[in-house]
Amino acid sequence: MFKSKRFLKILLVAGIASSVLVGCVAKTEVEPLRLGTPEELVDTFIKDNQEDNVSELAKLYADVYVDSTGYDLATIEKILEKSRKESKIISSELVSMEDYSDTIKRATIKITSKANDEETTNNYDYALIKEEEGWAISPDGIIACENYDIPMYNKGELTLNLAKNIKLFEGGILRVKVYNDSKNQFMFGSENNKCEIIVETSTGKYVTTMDEPTKLDKKVNSYFLARITELDGEINKVTVTNVYDLDKDGNVIEDSKKDVVAYQK
Repeated sequence: MFKSKRFLKILLVAGIASSVLVGCVAKTEVEPLRLGTPEELVDTFIKDNQEDNVSELAKLYADVYVDSTGYDLATIEKILEKSRKESKIISSELVSMEDYSDTIKRATIKITSKANDEETTNNYDYALIKEEEGWAISPDGIIACENYDIPMYNKGELTLNLAKNIKLFEGGILRVKVYNDSKNQFMFGSENNKCEIIVETSTGKYVTTMDEPTKLDKKVNSYFLARITELDGEINKVTVTNVYDLDKDGNVIEDSKKDVVAYQK
């Protein structure tokens, strides 16, 4: 089986935290809130969302969603506060709700928002997950998060390690740790050879492509995300292809092309 989907840009992002700079301040503990029924959960989410009540909104987020971001609820709350300064929620309404499993429901919510005096309306999938204390909500349709042990980086080298397999209603998102401890800059892909993420699983091979060449600076510690709609099965190997060294002028050194294995079972 061979699947191909576009690469979810971009290298050197900070995921959900890329939209906010969190200062060095004391963290406030945020206690999760779990509700008795999925219907009550959706009603509360829509109310808090429309009222910009981000402190209560963050409490509703499911454990699996928080795990997938790599941040705690206090940080996520700060991110929501910043995002609301850039975009205002005009309206939210439930479009549909259906069973996905005994403990997960799939809810589609139509949200109209306004940014820069322009309104947009989109449907968004949310996972409603029954946890031990009650029902919680997971944005982006995230239903599970598989974490991988990250070995030590290779001193003086570029190291890529698979960190998370974030499972969605359809497919998943891979989070790959990037650590460049070398004195070199790198380019992921070139004009003629695009960077591909090749994922080999128990059900087949899946390939996703980076749209444009992406530069990696020296001494960078970050990660990238790759979304593959059909991704399925147990992951056996992840390979990042067409990685190039750059010369002192920032040009691709063609004969430096290499593939880097980010995970092998």
